[in-house]
Amino acid sequence: RQYLSVRFANVLHTRGSVFDTWNAQICASGPLTLSDDDATRFFITKDQAVEVLLEVARSGAAGEVLVSTDSKELRMLDLARQAIADSGRDIEIIRTGLGAGERMHESLVGVDEVVVPSPGKGYLRLVTEPLAPEDLRVEMLS
Repeated sequence: RQYLSVRFANVLHTRGSVFDTWNAQICASGPLTLSDDDATRFFITKDQAVEVLLEVARSGAAGEVLVSTDSKELRMLDLARQAIADSGRDIEIIRTGLGAGERMHESLVGVDEVVVPSPGKGYLRLVTEPLAPEDLRVEMLS
């Protein structure tokens, strides 16, 4: 069995994104929850994600780990303020603190991974310890 993996940032406005949560909170007249004012996350649009997947399908090789270069690091407070402004409502923002295992700033590349150029557009290759498919634990959602 041959495979490759593509590591994305958060895909904007997809099911399960922070925007679903914030939209529900805004519709309920708030408050909007935010872990920390300085927290940042990487984001990519749906169109960018599709373009990278198509490019990877054309030029990626089996066993590669690829990371998108089209994502932008954004401050969550700025996004929360924009979501509130777009709603036209006066919504309070409350800080919840970082959750268990949550980082202030995410990284798309691990400390033990090396980034190398790729032949395709929109992504880079990572040199990382390979995983055999049989070593992966897959849990089915019921």
